[in-house]
Amino acid sequence: MVRYLVIGAGRAAQNFVCYFKLLGLQFEQWNRHETTQKLKVQLQTATHVLLLISDRAISEFHQTHLSNYPGQTLHFSGALEVPGVISVHPLMTFTDRLFSLEDYKKIPFVTTSQEDFSKLLPGLPNPSFYLNPEKKAYYHALCVLSGNFTTLLWQKMNEGLRELGLPEGIQIPYMEQIFKNLKDNPGAALTGPLMRKDLQTVLANDRALSQDSSREIYRAFVHTYFPEAFSQLEGAK
Repeated sequence: MVRYLVIGAGRAAQNFVCYFKLLGLQFEQWNRHETTQKLKVQLQTATHVLLLISDRAISEFHQTHLSNYPGQTLHFSGALEVPGVISVHPLMTFTDRLFSLEDYKKIPFVTTSQEDFSKLLPGLPNPSFYLNPEKKAYYHALCVLSGNFTTLLWQKMNEGLRELGLPEGIQIPYMEQIFKNLKDNPGAALTGPLMRKDLQTVLANDRALSQDSSREIYRAFVHTYFPEAFSQLEGAK
């Protein structure tokens, strides 16, 4: 019988505990605030140990507590490759808000193991995809660029609109349409002055950001996607 042991108590751990409950899978959970004696007892019956802890803690935890563990050990980090631990990364972002069963089932997993996913995580019906370990760092960088950095940009817009005295949430239809464009036709989703190669608007945007710390972010995008305009930005104050 498959019996999971979830290590951790953060957002990802709580989401997978919820998922396992919805699927009716057998599991236990342990976190660093509990005794190592409890952990030793749980390891005696666990067939799969899932390390849903911070990246910096994975290797040390494995060496300290699992060096003689005979079952399967997996971590969910999108960035790390740890000897002796199988990498299975859920391509999803987790908050304190839990998902429905159907939403959990849709989460794709990216793994650097060529073993069948049904053996890596028995009982999970999720789609899975193999990734060459040498390409994992680039894969994770793409995840951060697209997810974390866009979140920072939207948070910047929220803050700026409040400072301008505009109503809370006024940007949501714009936000939703951008995502719809990306979903429906990603290759044609870009709009605005970078797409149009509109130098005058780019220069005007840059001047408007002259006292704003995000000006360098704006310039970095111009440098990457409209390099012909970048030399003129460099001379601007």
